[in-house]
Amino acid sequence: MSLLSWVLFPAVVYAVAAGLGLLAGRVAKAPPPPWLVAPLGLCVGTVVALPIYKLGGTAAVGAPVLAVLAVLGFVLARREWRARVAPGWPIAAFAMAYLLYLAPVVLSGHWRWLGYNFVNDTAVNMVMIDHVSDHGVRLLGGMTSTTANLINGTLSARYPMGLHALLASLHGVVGFLPLEAVYQPFIALIAGFAAMAFAGLAGRAGAGPRVAAGIGALAVAANITYQYAAHGSFKELMLVLVVAVAAAQCRLILDEPLRAGAVALLGLVFAAGLLVFSTAAGPYVAVFAVVLLAALLAGPRRPRPAVLARAAAVGAAAVLVAALPGLSDTLAFGRSAETFYAAEGGDATAQLGHLLRPLPLTEAAGVWLNGDYRIPLVGAAGLATTLIAALAGLLASGAVVWELYRRRPAAAIAVVPCLLVYLVAGTRLGPYATAKLMVLLSPAVVFAAAMGAFYLSRRLRYAGVAAAGILVGAIALSDAFAYHDARPAPVERLEALQDAAERAPRPGLLLAPEWEEWAKYMARDREINVAPESYSPRSADLIQYFPFFGHSIDLDQLRPAHAAQCR
Repeated sequence: MSLLSWVLFPAVVYAVAAGLGLLAGRVAKAPPPPWLVAPLGLCVGTVVALPIYKLGGTAAVGAPVLAVLAVLGFVLARREWRARVAPGWPIAAFAMAYLLYLAPVVLSGHWRWLGYNFVNDTAVNMVMIDHVSDHGVRLLGGMTSTTANLINGTLSARYPMGLHALLASLHGVVGFLPLEAVYQPFIALIAGFAAMAFAGLAGRAGAGPRVAAGIGALAVAANITYQYAAHGSFKELMLVLVVAVAAAQCRLILDEPLRAGAVALLGLVFAAGLLVFSTAAGPYVAVFAVVLLAALLAGPRRPRPAVLARAAAVGAAAVLVAALPGLSDTLAFGRSAETFYAAEGGDATAQLGHLLRPLPLTEAAGVWLNGDYRIPLVGAAGLATTLIAALAGLLASGAVVWELYRRRPAAAIAVVPCLLVYLVAGTRLGPYATAKLMVLLSPAVVFAAAMGAFYLSRRLRYAGVAAAGILVGAIALSDAFAYHDARPAPVERLEALQDAAERAPRPGLLLAPEWEEWAKYMARDREINVAPESYSPRSADLIQYFPFFGHSIDLDQLRPAHAAQCR
């Protein structure tokens, strides 16, 4: 089962993504280069999957639809599909990133997921993916439980479900594998596709194949991004992929005569970001569009106004049409989230979330010489981290300046939008939401820094190689610390919990006084009251109150009447 989850599932996802990328390029009459086919296709899959569930479908429909469309892409490209999907050296970037992100799972010797009881997001994600697979995006009726309350509360809040729909469909293709077994490989796959896109972009900027592959893998190895993946943040990783694919597609648009089809593909990528990240992706879309327009007007191939207007109209239409199935949810959730996560007047519990303090901007450099990115560094570790962050900042700035001077942006296309959004939006958001923006910024900064070292090496070989060596070593060491502190889920314990829930007498409301975020998932088919959870139908009624968030409750600490209501 473990090997199938780590090998078969990725192979299936890669094939489906490649087929969808081929199909999108064929329809748009703008075939992407081989190294961008699969990364683009995964974004297209998000756009294709969500409408199925919005129309009342389930994974039984979503899985075959994605599979058929992928096969159609290969059929339409049957005379050249081998050449169209052979990415060359960027596949090495994919492999390195995939193995890096999956290493804590593989080296544990058994399929599992990471971030156990660290943040509630992973458990919530799996509950929602499981629900979408079986019921679409319909509310769950006729059941009183923590799980049901969570599902209905999430859907009523109009939470963006694009990525949940995509994973529900992809998992449906290999439905004999547990969802829990493919969750972490899916995150690692997203990182691998982002690495491919960054590697291709580096190649477009002049880096040799091997160097470009290393730059792509290094970009997604950025420590804060790696750490977030290690506690199950798959939405943030998906937006990293959107940024990488968008930057690469922008470079392709600049390299060739402006084609409306290429801009339409960029619009599909932007739409995927909106369906996954709601209105929080809107600023990235807007700034990317402005950066691309500025690069077109400042470049050596300035398009005629009529050509530019037609391409802009096609791109805007592609974003609007592709995002339309989730547009009302995007706007509704965005309005509430803007208030909820605001720096002033926002919800008090959302200011820090799981953080211990606001994260410093230096963490965007991809280096943090400690296993816990939330704590301040002191002494030699703190000094070394600051110095390496300063080096990364200088290299990234040098890359941007050099590219603007040559009027051939690559790193600039990736890092400028992410940095501008972080600096502007970060002043309006609390530390928890700002940290998510840093997760998206960090791979772009590392990519720009690596490109800066590459550009430096072409002028001063040994200085560039030394700078690259310091950056690679520091990020590798940072990720090693993160690997050491990863929290793999105790699968056997949780399977025992699931078994106990299934064997409990029916009917009746089961009581789970233990602080266990996964009780609502493992016992999702039963009516269960996870008493310490905020979505509990009957919150813990204590004889003597104490803050029980994150803590277990003994039965003798509950009032007898409360305990008697549950089994």
